[in-house]
Amino acid sequence: MSWTYKQHEIGDITQFPESTFGFVYMTTHKPTGKSYIGKKVLFHNQKKKLGKKELAALTGVVGRRPSYKLIVKESDWLKYYGSQSDIKQLLLEGKKDEFERTILKCVQTKKTTYLF
Repeated sequence: MSWTYKQHEIGDITQFPESTFGFVYMTTHKPTGKSYIGKKVLFHNQKKKLGKKELAALTGVVGRRPSYKLIVKESDWLKYYGSQSDIKQLLLEGKKDEFERTILKCVQTKKTTYLF
């Protein structure tokens, strides 16, 4: 099941508006009508330790050599339903088809995810 944004289904990250950082969403449990509003980012940074070959390639670095590099990875937004415990329990029971996931607003910065 994909996300819905302005009556269009979004199943790929390329379908978001340009320069989108994340989005504010609403997950609705159809049988009960209960809704959960949250925020999700599309990318996150991950620190990865440099290997021996990468460290050896850092010749000519003045000062302290870096031991980590930052990797930007796509988040799990496509299969995410929410962090609320009731939602998680229903998903464990295999009831994904009972949920409707709607993107309310696409945002360009982390700060604007809080301003909804």
